[in-house]
Amino acid sequence: MVLMTLFTKLTALLSSQKHVPERANDLDPALVPPENLSELEKEFDYAFKDRRLLVVALCHRSIQNNIGIEGFVSNERLEFLGDSILGMVISEFLYSNYPDYREGKLTKIKGLLVSEAILYRIAQEIDLGRYIIMSNEEQNSGGRNRKTILADAYEAVLGAIYLDDGIEPVRNAVRMHLLEGHESLIAGDEYVNYKGRLLEYTQSRNKGVPRYEVASESGPEHMKTFNVVVKIVGEEMGKGKGHSKKQAEQNAAKLAMQKLKLL
Repeated sequence: MVLMTLFTKLTALLSSQKHVPERANDLDPALVPPENLSELEKEFDYAFKDRRLLVVALCHRSIQNNIGIEGFVSNERLEFLGDSILGMVISEFLYSNYPDYREGKLTKIKGLLVSEAILYRIAQEIDLGRYIIMSNEEQNSGGRNRKTILADAYEAVLGAIYLDDGIEPVRNAVRMHLLEGHESLIAGDEYVNYKGRLLEYTQSRNKGVPRYEVASESGPEHMKTFNVVVKIVGEEMGKGKGHSKKQAEQNAAKLAMQKLKLL
């Protein structure tokens, strides 16, 4: 009851900014063909009463300079709302379905399910990037497949659904995308926190904190490849590569754990 009261107040606060859907109504309809909106609605198993909310949810901030609408608001506010609602729906599900789990384990599972990596995977599966409205510059630099943009847009759509018709259709979409197969979803190798596990190991053995060093970088600015080395007490224990420093560090930590026979 307390949570729902909080979300009711939050919704009232956000929806009081009437210019959000009104600005969407000012957009060139050609930017968002109705058939595209219908296709996306099917992916969420939900038909909007006010499609202007969905249009706002699809507007990346890069489009602001292209539209020429003074004060136009992107999907960032809806993403903020959707992030909170998603967290509540996931928490509610885990609390009800895992009565024997302590708070720490519930928090860990929730963290995985609402992580950028998993939301990005869901967004890819429903081809969300195809519908996002963004500038030509952002699109040409790989924006339609950028992890942060897709994960944020997914949360923004959830926020739009909530404002349009409340919590139940959001629960339905989250259940369909995340919860029905959540066990296999969080079991994938890409979601294991190897850096955290390696840190736990070194600290439990009084070996301090692993050091990660970028050995080299290659590729164009929007698609760089990083090569990272991880050292423990000055000794090189693993090398990893990835299109972000974070991913390269994760891969280096995994190799270090394999070398230490921890996997």
